[in-house]
Amino acid sequence: MENDKPVTSARSSARAEDSASAVYASPLEAILFFLLPGFLQGVAFWYLTDRIDEAEPTSLIVAMMMAVMVVPVAHFLTTTRGTRVIAAAYALGLGVVIAGLYLLAEASFGASAAVEGPLVAISAVCGFLIAYISAPFFRTVIERREAPTHYPSLFEFAWNLPVIGIGTFFFGIALWIVLGLWSALFSLIGIEFFAEIFGEPWAAFPISGAAGAIAIAIVREREAIVLALRSVLFALLKVLAPILAVATVLFAFAALVQGLDLLWDNWSATTTMVCAVALAVALSNAVVGEAGQPDNPVLRWTVRVQAVVLPVLAGFAVYGLWIRIGEYGLTVERIYAAIIVGFAGAYAIAYFVSALLPSGWELIRRANLGLAGLVFLVAILVQTPLFNAWSWTVNDQIARLERGAVSADEFDYAYFHFVLGKAGERGLDRLAADTSLPDHDLILEKIEAVRAAENQWDFRNEIYMSRDTIAAAIEDGSIELLPSGTALPPGLADYFRNTGWSVRSCVDGNADACLLLRTEVFNADDQFVLFRQFGETSVSVALLADGAEGWQIHEGTEMQFDSRAAALAFLQAVRNGELAPATVTLRTLSVGGRDVLINHLGEAERRLLEVQPDPAIAP
Repeated sequence: MENDKPVTSARSSARAEDSASAVYASPLEAILFFLLPGFLQGVAFWYLTDRIDEAEPTSLIVAMMMAVMVVPVAHFLTTTRGTRVIAAAYALGLGVVIAGLYLLAEASFGASAAVEGPLVAISAVCGFLIAYISAPFFRTVIERREAPTHYPSLFEFAWNLPVIGIGTFFFGIALWIVLGLWSALFSLIGIEFFAEIFGEPWAAFPISGAAGAIAIAIVREREAIVLALRSVLFALLKVLAPILAVATVLFAFAALVQGLDLLWDNWSATTTMVCAVALAVALSNAVVGEAGQPDNPVLRWTVRVQAVVLPVLAGFAVYGLWIRIGEYGLTVERIYAAIIVGFAGAYAIAYFVSALLPSGWELIRRANLGLAGLVFLVAILVQTPLFNAWSWTVNDQIARLERGAVSADEFDYAYFHFVLGKAGERGLDRLAADTSLPDHDLILEKIEAVRAAENQWDFRNEIYMSRDTIAAAIEDGSIELLPSGTALPPGLADYFRNTGWSVRSCVDGNADACLLLRTEVFNADDQFVLFRQFGETSVSVALLADGAEGWQIHEGTEMQFDSRAAALAFLQAVRNGELAPATVTLRTLSVGGRDVLINHLGEAERRLLEVQPDPAIAP
């Protein structure tokens, strides 16, 4: 009997350990620690999304949304009966770090609506990486009580996460199919209550949050299911590994023989190379596993061959990005792309070296650990002022302007003003203050124009024109100012400068002739009529008038002539001054004391509506 005591004690200890590592022990625990927090997460997320449009500043709401997304999910994925409190502390700390990093990045790089979107995306991706990398380490140390470098546990927990995610995703889809059928059944008998309720965000978010939480709990509690699904996933990935290896090897040979010029015709080449490296790394890890070497010799050689070709793919990606940066300079996007390409190169080199060593399998695992830690640190660093991609971009683009790599006319002022936030505004101030720059007057003019533009698309779509461009068009006769000797008013020149579409066709030569005639016919302080000939027989007429709101253009009519000679004769009459004020009376209807006005009258409409000298009008 005494010999049985150690066995009994060991069994009791094992049962206690299993109980502590259980996700929940009763439906009540599942409700309290998963279902209810998931429901409250949905309520909080709905509340924040409902308030974001009216919030000031929105960055605080966005940070709170990130925390609401991260904290409950991190807790659901790491908590067990024995680690409730410490898992909650980990999840809360993770949420604070991710939200705090976003606020730090926004304070450092923000001050522009165009900056806010990329910052949210960057913070979301970095937050995901921070959470995904830290969770397996947390569970390995706290739950398994093992060293943070214990690869088998890290491998298990890291690969369990996508399996749990897939199960949760499909449960959510199934739930909403059921709820959709529920509402459809009642809609058949005229009851729309459930369809309306399920379609409201205040109901949909809490339902989805609760469903996701309970799905995570159920999947995690059924560890055998997770292991089975992971085994199936690995089996499928092991089938794909040789296929990708063959494809990448053939591509590398073909590209080297065919030449690389075709690869760099578009930006997607670098993206495709990085995706190929990332997929190859994932498939190789599925084959390598958590310990030992792959049993199947075909798969062993697949990983080695794949590892040999990875540096070629990464090299293509580096070269493609290098060409872009060399030709167009740094941008925020290219800086972050360089980080991704750099990690692709690091994985490629590590796996290449492992393929040359007999014990390369362990080197792959050590490389995975080291690079995961490096990714974690970089994900934090890029959201701090120490990594200011916006300022680096500004400095590089200004340097390109200073050394003549880009002209003052071709310089991307809109990118500085609308995309680069605070750093971009400081860069524009530097350009404005540096009188040594070539074409400094043009730089000042374009800075003034871009700051007056409503958005970058207005500025980029050639709505802006410089004073020099307009003056040159008048000087070379592309725009004829009439009567002879008329000077273009400064206010009208500024109007053309900021709404260049009105005379763009004259400057570009798309209009066969452009006449700008000063008149005193209309009710305005100053006025011009713009005649633009298009094609053989069409003349567009528009009125430009200076009023209380400044210069404005008023579309007139599109005059059609029977022949080119008739159109040219009309324009010549304008040049000759064959002009006289005229009053045209048009018929219309008055409905309830309100006149019905017909706009954009052509010749046919005028003949229909014009009052004749002695009209015979029916009562």
